[in-house]
Amino acid sequence: MKTLSIATGLLLFFSWGCESSGKKSQSGDNQAGNANESALRDTNYPEMQVNYENLGMDIVNNAQATLSQNLIRAVQQKGAAGAVEFCNERAYPLSDSVAKIHNAKIKRVSDKERNPNNKANEEEISIIYKMKEMLAQDAKAQPVIKEKNGKIQAYYPIITNSLCLKCHGKVQENILSETYATIQSLYPQDKARGYSENELRGLWVVEMDKN
Repeated sequence: MKTLSIATGLLLFFSWGCESSGKKSQSGDNQAGNANESALRDTNYPEMQVNYENLGMDIVNNAQATLSQNLIRAVQQKGAAGAVEFCNERAYPLSDSVAKIHNAKIKRVSDKERNPNNKANEEEISIIYKMKEMLAQDAKAQPVIKEKNGKIQAYYPIITNSLCLKCHGKVQENILSETYATIQSLYPQDKARGYSENELRGLWVVEMDKN
């Protein structure tokens, strides 16, 4: 039962522990927040019948669901350490398989990466910093949609909550010593820790064909 409890918690963690905030924020009286949201939107936002923001969000949700199902299996077989091992070995191939179904590309990036393959490039860093500025001003970080080289690039914020901190919080305060030892053994260059709740952990990046 203990293993099942851990698995259930990790399912929630993977599904929304580091939550992809893809919904549009509700209108309000905070004019500064609204102005920041407008500024963050790309000036070349594709004005077409296809809602690329929703399409990209569907792809992200499908990827998260697939990863969650396999994560639970890993935890049931090997315990909490199995979750870290799963992320190390299987997260990329499974994400790629989901993306291929949608004829798209998908990745997660961060300015404080755990896996060097998740290091954000210069453009992604710029978007991350703008979203962090919005969150610092109590505005909701919004997805960014761009048209680039005949493709649609969609960027979705990943926001931390209490469950996310079990792997990305503060060592000994949020991250158990056993979990941290496994992280260190698999990711010796790890930077993805020290977070608190409601901080920007990184981005989901989805590349789609322009229809």
